[in-house]
Amino acid sequence: MFGFNPNDYEIRKELATCCNGIASVYLAKHTSGQLVALKKFRMDRAKEESAYIRDEILTMRQFHHPNILSFFTSFVDNFDVFVIAPFMPYGSCRDTMTNSCRTGFPEIIVVLILRDVLHGVEYLHKKGFIHRAIRASHILMNHERAVLTGFRQAITLLSHGERVRSLHNLPANSTKGLNWLAPEVLEQDLLGYSEKSDVYSVGISTQPTDRPNVSQLFNHPVFKQTKHTSLSEQLTNFGIHPVDYSQHCDENLKLVQDLSDMNLSAGSAFEWDF
Repeated sequence: MFGFNPNDYEIRKELATCCNGIASVYLAKHTSGQLVALKKFRMDRAKEESAYIRDEILTMRQFHHPNILSFFTSFVDNFDVFVIAPFMPYGSCRDTMTNSCRTGFPEIIVVLILRDVLHGVEYLHKKGFIHRAIRASHILMNHERAVLTGFRQAITLLSHGERVRSLHNLPANSTKGLNWLAPEVLEQDLLGYSEKSDVYSVGISTQPTDRPNVSQLFNHPVFKQTKHTSLSEQLTNFGIHPVDYSQHCDENLKLVQDLSDMNLSAGSAFEWDF
């Protein structure tokens, strides 16, 4: 249905720019009358980004899930690469919050978005991929669901036909996304990171852009359940008990005590052997 001729798509409005100005996303109308999102990459402006753009398109072709953004077709025309995808009328979560919910989404909407995002993340992980760039600008919405996009930083856990347990490299061109990366990704140590790093990014993405003050936090419904209970009661209910230190003896402390009992006066027979 969706062909490879740019003239089949009537540009209606520019929706966003991305990839450091290399790409623009437009609302377009196909000759069939269907509204689509047309993403145009100006490859004559791309340098090292060209490989990431290619990899993103190839990666997205492997995914087929209702909570992962799909695309109808992609093609090249002169120096431009076109990707034709479903139109998401709400745009990204960041766009919607900027336009309509400056203090953040209502809690029920957050939960519904999270449910869809986690379904998408679960699918990615089962396919052996880590997204590595989950944030509000990479979560799009239509009237029915939220979907994940922004796969330029996605990486596979498969190496030489086997699944590796952890990775160590920092995502390329990740400067803008550092606030959403998990600590284990940023640490760059020998332990590396796994697909669980995406879960951290999901959690950070739910944080409100306009932080409440302490009084507003105490008015949150979550604190209502604390009115008729205590920390002691709940610790007991969940079988959480303190460590019994009555029988513990630190050997280092015992050594200090033994030394203090020694007679270290000048006339003592005790000598330090250096």
